[in-house]
Amino acid sequence: MKNILRLMLLAFAVSTASCVQVSPLVLLGVFAVDPVTPPALPVCKVGDLLQGEANITFTALPTDNFLCMGVQNTMDNVVRTEVNGTTLDDPLNHNRVFVEEVLHSYSAQLISNGKTTSLTLPAETLRLGFPVESGGGKVGGFVQILGDTAAQALLDATQPGDVVQVLVTFRMRGRINSGGSITTQPFTFPVRFTRQ
Repeated sequence: MKNILRLMLLAFAVSTASCVQVSPLVLLGVFAVDPVTPPALPVCKVGDLLQGEANITFTALPTDNFLCMGVQNTMDNVVRTEVNGTTLDDPLNHNRVFVEEVLHSYSAQLISNGKTTSLTLPAETLRLGFPVESGGGKVGGFVQILGDTAAQALLDATQPGDVVQVLVTFRMRGRINSGGSITTQPFTFPVRFTRQ
């Protein structure tokens, strides 16, 4: 009986593990940059990526705050094809990814007059565009911390002196040159907003 139970658990574990897929387009990390607007943003270097928390003070709509995000494409950069017994390398980089958008979702807590309540910020999709070369290519790109709709909801829900703790979860989505779409794993970054 014990052996049957062990086999059933092993079969369940194997079937569950085989359902987990790891995207070859990987978010490496993020860091906050000082509130500036493009094209005045500094160069975003993948080697500089650190995880931490952003602290932002605002009096008006908080849409001029950015994160630098590192992205890596781990797909092979050469597609090999067998033709008449000969292996040919396809140099057209069919596995290059063009990132087209960032999906934002939020979990927020409003701290006002010593009381903490949940705050709903609507999920958003922000458009952007940059290529990520295959073969381990790494790129850094800038993304707004809050989309316009979430920023407006944050401003409308707060008064001077209020603090909002936000966990921003990002996923990048794009298309592969050879066809199909691809999405990164989710990446969550904590941000503390203080209204003046």
